[in-house]
Amino acid sequence: MNSKVFWPVLLSGALWSGLLFAEAKVEFHRTLQLAPSDHMILDVDVPRGDITISYAHAGEISVSATAEASEGAVPTDFFDRGLTVEREGEHIKVQFKSNGTPLHESPRIAYTINVPNWIEVNSSVGTGKQSISGVMGPVRAVSGSGDVNVLYITNDLEAKTGRGDITVIRVGTAAKVETGAGSIDMKDIGPASSAIVKKGVGKVAVDGVSGSFTASTDAGDLRIAGGVYDNWELKSSSGSIYIEPGEESSFEIDASTRSGRLSVENEYMEAPKDPNTRACHQKVNGGGKLVRARSTSGTIFIK
Repeated sequence: MNSKVFWPVLLSGALWSGLLFAEAKVEFHRTLQLAPSDHMILDVDVPRGDITISYAHAGEISVSATAEASEGAVPTDFFDRGLTVEREGEHIKVQFKSNGTPLHESPRIAYTINVPNWIEVNSSVGTGKQSISGVMGPVRAVSGSGDVNVLYITNDLEAKTGRGDITVIRVGTAAKVETGAGSIDMKDIGPASSAIVKKGVGKVAVDGVSGSFTASTDAGDLRIAGGVYDNWELKSSSGSIYIEPGEESSFEIDASTRSGRLSVENEYMEAPKDPNTRACHQKVNGGGKLVRARSTSGTIFIK
């Protein structure tokens, strides 16, 4: 059944004698009860503001928001004019329509959304930070500009930001992340995961991959550590690549740098006899999955 229910935003201040009051801080709260059998998808779309989405209660979704002015005051109907919370079938939509106020004149906005753990999340913000944790997913988080932090997700993750850092901890299946300019830090992620830094000196650091993995950076370093359970594809234009496969790991290494150096410090590998060697291809502990590393001008370290 395609039902549609709409909750209007309550006025956060007071009207008196036709005059609209303003306050330094304006708040909004709304709670929606859910049945245990409801399969819900949370859709968040706001032009600016920091977003926190996390597991809190099994039977409800609560949406809270604050708008606070660094100088002056915020109209008490700020959320009344822009924020909507809407249910359409299995979707819960949280949206804010900008009134055209320049960003430098806008109040600081923060959204806190508490959800059941079995929810899916699609979250998009133009400018602002995002933090999502403790849900089954899948999760998709997109920011035009701002950091993205995602923790403890059961299913797939897709996280992108035009400018900002991305932190990912413990995703059960594939975690695919990308930043236009920033760094990426990932720990304990599932197979078929990837990390991309498109421009700049942003770094990629990964610890613990349970399957295949691909990563690329521009001028930043790329570091990956953990057991090699499937193929790795690692690329860096001018940054260095650090590979730490763990003690007694069995894998095949294919590494080369066009104008950088190659440094082999792994006790189970045969070190190059020529210090000017820029490539190596050998099986380690009998061989296994392929670790392929390429750098244009950076050093490749194999530890």
